[in-house]
Amino acid sequence: MQLRAALEEARAEDGVLTGWTLERTRLEGLDAAGLEFQRTVFRSCQFFGCVFQEASFYDAVFQGCRWVDCRFSGSFWHNVRIEGCRGDGAGFQHSRWRGGVIQDTVLRYANFRDCTWNGLTIAESDLREAALAGAKLIQPVLRRVNLAHAELFRTPLAGVDLSTCNIEGISVSESCAELRGAKIDALQAGVVASLLGVILV
Repeated sequence: MQLRAALEEARAEDGVLTGWTLERTRLEGLDAAGLEFQRTVFRSCQFFGCVFQEASFYDAVFQGCRWVDCRFSGSFWHNVRIEGCRGDGAGFQHSRWRGGVIQDTVLRYANFRDCTWNGLTIAESDLREAALAGAKLIQPVLRRVNLAHAELFRTPLAGVDLSTCNIEGISVSESCAELRGAKIDALQAGVVASLLGVILV
């Protein structure tokens, strides 16, 4: 059975797709809004203009995938592994993440506004110029994440370890209140000072 047919069958029944593995497949205009994916695996798949709004992913895996003009707003991700993927400009606003790993993945310009990251690990990934305004970060693990020029307005970073991340040019409020309590290294202190208008000599 093809994935589209399986999704239509799932939509007609309980809205749940379980145990699927899809490899080296190109999908365009796929409508998976509101569906639930359990233990699904996507390897080297390409998604163009696909809609996953309000969809849920449980114990799913995305490896070497590409998302182009795809929407995941309001989606829920539980213990999902995303590795070696690319999703420039993907829309994840209002999404919720519990556990899981994003590794070696490029999400430049991605929209994570008002999302929740609860125990999510992001490592060796590119989130340059991503929108993270109003996000709620609960014990995330960020390792060598490129956050250059990311928008972090109204996103409290207290307790978040940014010491291995690139935070050059991040956008925060004038008071830099978002950075209060964040963990940074000595070199990053210069970046924070510049945000505050302090000139180091």
